[in-house]
Amino acid sequence: MLMKSRNQRKVSVAIANGAALSSAIDIRDAVGGLIQIPAAITGNELRWLVSGDGTTYSDVDNSGVVIANTLAASRQIPIPTVVFGAPYLKVQSYTTGASANQAAARTLVAILKS
Repeated sequence: MLMKSRNQRKVSVAIANGAALSSAIDIRDAVGGLIQIPAAITGNELRWLVSGDGTTYSDVDNSGVVIANTLAASRQIPIPTVVFGAPYLKVQSYTTGASANQAAARTLVAILKS
């Protein structure tokens, strides 16, 4: 059986001190991936926002329910496959229904496969 090789790339994703929304991630050539969460992070939920033009972002939802993952330090969170229909992605930290601004600058890492 012939196995297809997959390319993988890592992208640093910044969330500024006092902000909840990350920098943009170009996912145009990606078909899947993970987000690595740093050892320190503020919030308990990670939300996914997508954009078709790299300027206007909106929450990813499934039948009217925003897609979110439990956020915890030093974890790898799979990126939902539905986001790969858009060319750009941002992540946002949340806690109990509100944006969770970071107590310090954070760097997450997106591991994308194409």
